Amino acid sequence: MKTFEERARRRLFVPMTAQEVEAATARLSSGDRETLSQQPRSKFEFSFWMALIVAIVLLQSIRRHPHGRATYVKANTVVYHGQQFKMRKAYATYEDYKDDPNNLDTNELDQIEQAMVSAKIPASFKTPKEFMRAVFDLRFPGYGLGGIGEAAQTDEGTTLDIESVEIPQRDKDRYIVAREFAGQLTVVDDFISGSSTNAIRHVKLEKQKLYYYDGNNNLIREKQL
Repeated sequence: MKTFEERARRRLFVPMTAQEVEAATARLSSGDRETLSQQPRSKFEFSFWMALIVAIVLLQSIRRHPHGRATYVKANTVVYHGQQFKMRKAYATYEDYKDDPNNLDTNELDQIEQAMVSAKIPASFKTPKEFMRAVFDLRFPGYGLGGIGEAAQTDEGTTLDIESVEIPQRDKDRYIVAREFAGQLTVVDDFISGSSTNAIRHVKLEKQKLYYYDGNNNLIREKQL
């Protein structure tokens, strides 16, 4: 339970969609054993298996080409954007490394933060998939990726996509905000914000100005576009 709670705090789980929550609630409410034992069949199920197959292929590719751009754990170091950083100790598996909240050499934390802050991201993307791929590339191995996701909080009919990556053991996140219009996304903000207090929960765009709010609807950041 402690391991689960720690991994949940670090956002190492993917949240259920609204449709999945609704289906699961309906099954639980029915109380029927047969219904509870059945799994909902939907496009999500097909997408899940396709994603699993792609993940296996990518894993095999990383094993065959360990010096590529992808991030991975090797011996007692972890690689991020071509740089190697020392772990606190050698781990038998990636899961062991990921489940340890103090898995990095503390002398490396400043360099890791600098590497994550300075990592480049394209200014625009042709598809949302390309944008998410770039955000995943910013993520440090074994640490969280989150954000608010898509939010149609603009006064001009466009959509904002707000994603974030955890900076290891710094209680900070790097936020990337993209505005989607006609299928293309343009990065409109890129900044560092604390994650332990005043975490960003809501963003809106009004008259070409971004407003960021915490869970109590307090304004914590604004930026003119």
